[in-house]
Amino acid sequence: MKNCVRSLLLLIAISFTACYPSDPEVSPFAGKWQDEKGTIVRITNEYIFFNAQSRPTYRYTMDDQKFYLELTKVENYTRECAYSYNNGVLYIHEFIKNEMFEGYRDAVLVKVEN
Repeated sequence: MKNCVRSLLLLIAISFTACYPSDPEVSPFAGKWQDEKGTIVRITNEYIFFNAQSRPTYRYTMDDQKFYLELTKVENYTRECAYSYNNGVLYIHEFIKNEMFEGYRDAVLVKVEN
């Protein structure tokens, strides 16, 4: 009987995890990424860091279509960035601050081996 209960609990836990693959606790994008301009983006389960900064740039949540970003340096500043993932490449629309002009540029990120 104990084995049945344990198996049932394990099955329930796996089912919940499978239903919410983009939950920040199990972020499929956690890790170190790099774009074509050399920008390093480190994504944890809750934060996004740029270029090895010790303070995160964004706190985020996500669903299967968008990142919901909250700027950590400014209160009540939020934005949404649509994304797609294909063949190991993460495309995030209007994600990285454009240094030359006002606004943001798209990011094409490739996972970096640690």
